[in-house]
Amino acid sequence: MYGLCMIILILTIILAIQLIYFNWKSNKNTLFLVAFLIILSFYKLIHCLLAIENFVFCSTVLFNLILPLTLLPGPLLFWYNQKTIQEKHKWNKLDYLHFIPVILQLIDNSLPKIIVLKTSPFFLKSKNIEIYY
Repeated sequence: MYGLCMIILILTIILAIQLIYFNWKSNKNTLFLVAFLIILSFYKLIHCLLAIENFVFCSTVLFNLILPLTLLPGPLLFWYNQKTIQEKHKWNKLDYLHFIPVILQLIDNSLPKIIVLKTSPFFLKSKNIEIYY
């Protein structure tokens, strides 16, 4: 089943490259659609790794890295449709509100890891700080 997930991921990336290559000159909004497809395909890959193949370590690392990005497909489709329908649409302040959940999730995922890394003995030894136990 892992092979099937990899095939789907590769086909999605090929589709994304073709969308960018053939539609970039006529419609620059395909970048939103391409990002939507790639994020969903990586999320499917993580699901296959965890649920089907039971690769716990790989899926945990990927899940923590890609989880904040899984909040973006909705806004990406919204922006793709909005900018396709309204050709002269400019970015306004309300469009940036869609990034708040992603930023909060990135802070929630990365801040504890940064704190643990900064206080780990390996980090302190690499900075030539003596550790007393």
